[in-house]
Amino acid sequence: MASFIQKYYEDYASPLLGQLALNDQFLSTPLAFAVTAFTVTALIPTSYLRIKHTLEELSKQTNDPTIRKKRSLLHEKFHESKLPEKIDYIIIGSGMGGLSSAAILARLGYKVVVLEQHHDVVGGGTHMFDLKGYSFDSGLHYTVPWSIPLLALTCLKKPKDCIPFDLMTEDDGTIDRLYLTPHNTTEKNEKNNFLNPLRMKYHESHLKDLYKQYPNDHEDINNFILLSNRSMNFVKIFLFSRLLPKCLQSIYWKLIPSSIMETAQSTAEELLPKYIKNKQLISIFSSMWIDTGCRPDNASFMLTASVFRGISLEGGCYPRGGSTELAKELVTTIESNGGKVFIRANVEKILFNDTIQRVDRVQLKNGQIIHALKGIISATGYHNTMNNLIDAEVMESSCFLLIVSYEPFSFCLLFDIL
Repeated sequence: MASFIQKYYEDYASPLLGQLALNDQFLSTPLAFAVTAFTVTALIPTSYLRIKHTLEELSKQTNDPTIRKKRSLLHEKFHESKLPEKIDYIIIGSGMGGLSSAAILARLGYKVVVLEQHHDVVGGGTHMFDLKGYSFDSGLHYTVPWSIPLLALTCLKKPKDCIPFDLMTEDDGTIDRLYLTPHNTTEKNEKNNFLNPLRMKYHESHLKDLYKQYPNDHEDINNFILLSNRSMNFVKIFLFSRLLPKCLQSIYWKLIPSSIMETAQSTAEELLPKYIKNKQLISIFSSMWIDTGCRPDNASFMLTASVFRGISLEGGCYPRGGSTELAKELVTTIESNGGKVFIRANVEKILFNDTIQRVDRVQLKNGQIIHALKGIISATGYHNTMNNLIDAEVMESSCFLLIVSYEPFSFCLLFDIL
């Protein structure tokens, strides 16, 4: 019946009403009155049937566990009844470090539970928020292409099966712009290099612009490239050292030239003035420190050089759909392997057993205690963990020092670097 009424309205009533509306005598035409009356009375049951069908579909979706799961993937509220019967590891904090650790452990067959204090969503620096119709990142602004295979490895997937990443470049290959301003902000000199931005470009094609912009400082630029090459070689040397037996590692490090070691042992503030005279160039080479979250006077030169050279060599990329997709990928891996990720689970303390020889449970703000069979991983930062999550009397115990020094499997401090 509903299909007949709909067909009548579309094929006959609507065109006829349109034609009659052009006629000045429309309202006084008996035929128009009859068509209008029938159409109105026909549309009422049609609209009712449509609304009823829509409500039925919504009801089906509400009862569909797969749809509910997708909707609450990053927003599942903590409740004791949702906890697995036996928990191997508890991870405190749901930033990228916490979720990555949980995903790896879950894939290895361990039952993991991630506890996040945020009241609305998990994901740490991958949170996004909407403002006036636009979506904004709260933490991540871009990453590098190496994130793709690393994420795939963490989730044990092929890169093509993970969320896609897109390179972020302008038409001329620009990845980022670096602006330097003079100490006297009222100074306005168009020829002053302080006021001319350096366009960081893909595959370091901006270097020719840098040489042109600083014609008398080519030696300084060459020195920075030499130093940064050494620092990037140090990363390879370090990774190779981890493959060696411990008994050989001390001998191995004695063979590494001091010119390479100083790039990892010195800060950018300490090292750059030794090889570069132009202070503007020192500022430019140190300017990408915001990508590391650590200033050049605190970070090693290796870290400073890695972001300045590495991002332009490989390019910046961004997860398609927004940074929240990173958290979704990891949480899906965790939960598909039997783990759980909760919001509104505010951990107050990390608790030790009676002899302070092993971490085996956590206490929430509401007083509830959750036990773990294997251990606890804190992904909330070193200072927050030590100062806020561990009791002072435990910190002063000699047994605690032994745990931190010799039993990393029992209590792991995970540093979350995004």
